[in-house]
Amino acid sequence: MSDERWWLAIDFGTSNTAAAHTRTGDGSIHPVSLTHRSNLLPSAVFVRADSEILTGAAAQNAAAGHPEGFVPAPKRLISQPFIRTGHVDLTPPQMIAAVLRSVMRRAAVLHNGVPPERVVLTHPEAWSHATVAVLVDAASRAGIEPSTITTVSEPRAAAYYYTRTARLPPGTAIAVFDFGGGTADVAVLRIADSGAFDVVAARGDNALGGKNFDALIRRWALDHVADRDATARAEFADGAPGSIEAIRALDEAARGAKEVLSETPSATITVVGSRSRTTLSLTRPEFDSLIRPQVESAVDLVRDTLADAGITPGSLHALYLTGGSSRIPLVHQELSRIARVATLDDPKTVVAQGALIAARHMFASDRDPVTDQNPGAAPSRVAARPSTTPVAGPNLPEPSSSTSTRNSRRGLIGGAVAALVAVGVVIAWAATRSDSVDPQTVAGPSTGVSTVTVAQEPTTTRAPTTAPVSTTHAPLTTAYVTTARTTSANSPRGVVTVADADAQGFVDEVGPRCNADNEALGIARTTASLIVVCRTGADRLYYKGIRVEDGSGIEIDDPIVVADGFEVTNAGVTYRFDDRALLITEGGTELAREPMLEFWSVYD
Repeated sequence: MSDERWWLAIDFGTSNTAAAHTRTGDGSIHPVSLTHRSNLLPSAVFVRADSEILTGAAAQNAAAGHPEGFVPAPKRLISQPFIRTGHVDLTPPQMIAAVLRSVMRRAAVLHNGVPPERVVLTHPEAWSHATVAVLVDAASRAGIEPSTITTVSEPRAAAYYYTRTARLPPGTAIAVFDFGGGTADVAVLRIADSGAFDVVAARGDNALGGKNFDALIRRWALDHVADRDATARAEFADGAPGSIEAIRALDEAARGAKEVLSETPSATITVVGSRSRTTLSLTRPEFDSLIRPQVESAVDLVRDTLADAGITPGSLHALYLTGGSSRIPLVHQELSRIARVATLDDPKTVVAQGALIAARHMFASDRDPVTDQNPGAAPSRVAARPSTTPVAGPNLPEPSSSTSTRNSRRGLIGGAVAALVAVGVVIAWAATRSDSVDPQTVAGPSTGVSTVTVAQEPTTTRAPTTAPVSTTHAPLTTAYVTTARTTSANSPRGVVTVADADAQGFVDEVGPRCNADNEALGIARTTASLIVVCRTGADRLYYKGIRVEDGSGIEIDDPIVVADGFEVTNAGVTYRFDDRALLITEGGTELAREPMLEFWSVYD
């Protein structure tokens, strides 16, 4: 084996990206320093007017002067057809490629410019084949040879890392909870007789993570500012002079406070508007109170995954935590009530390191440059089988059901699986809805780790169809952040003018439809989506949207009635539609605009 041969793993995260490499000579695994001060590279990008893409700290710095070109979390936009930044439209693979290219350059410096023999990309357990293929497409655009690319799910990678020095007997069950900036993934794994990990069950929440906590802190801060000076709150409204800069600065302050509160009992938040400046103090008990519903959702996710696997918490060897949000004390406290919690090393880099160990077991041979760090406990290929999790999961109605079940603990949580929940109409749709909950689930086969062949089509905005990417699908749970609600008027139903629709929505099985006897208040067909706004018997509203191209969908509670249409906000992303278009925005940045083909509302 040549001493120059090495492998690279990249964990492309919502907030930050981490990487690990094999050291030439001895093949040992180490994190890659992606900046001068950290092993982490911010996943943010900034798109200049000439389409040049800046990444990491450079992107964050450029955003201060031109926030309209800033995209803080491209991973959350991975299923969008395009992303509009200022006057430039780019596809998600183009943006993600810029981040991956930065990682490649930094890692190659450690190996005298020699490219890696193999590149391992990690992804959430819940990502579909098509979504993983978008990531692989981005890697090929970044200059990574497609034949060298391998993918592995994040929880599986973490499991290999945490057990690399342990000799666990066959039958031992462990769980991994990957709690990052934008997603939460749980996987229960069991050691097979061969020593490989079998994924027994997996769930995920693609809209639950650290950014939810950031949004809650921001809302808390703005509410306190309004209590002191009602006019100051208006400085942060969409369209107000300097509002984009003010909101971005507040988001950074909220994120910093969240991290400080993991170490200290209080944090200071400075809220700077265009004409005002307010300093607030947030204590840890106050922070815990803000995030407790979201943390309880995370605990429910773990508990339900254990139930899916048929494993009692007492029989679990350990629950391993990874991801930056796992550092929050309340997360530890609540999870420790149901299982023995174990964290080792830096939770932000274990996935990248574990991905190399997992890949080593897939490609074990005399030519393998990765040192076997768990001798005798791994087969030559990562073993996996389809998730045993039922399609609809516990307490979740089957997709074809005309009735629905209330999940009393989850409040506004609905199940879903997709690459993106908070942005766009892109979640795999498969469920019905109750007055407060809409479980949506999708299940499918998995091989856990896969070698990928990518069709090189630089101009495509879709995932390459020739990329046979494998991943684990399982019933997921999605927590939605809701906006204020305007109570709908008791208007009589008008005659629905949208084709293939009636008073409850679309009659075609692909289109969205109100549940049970709920009535539709608005129905729309855009160039890419089908939308319905429904009202429950309790006079609550909910929004359903399905993307026609792939059947993926999203549901959000509590839309409001606005002039000529409807509007709803989820995790900072606003969907507004009327008789002209569906407009999707985040922090003043237009993410997508779909021209309206047909529109109907009871308020017309």
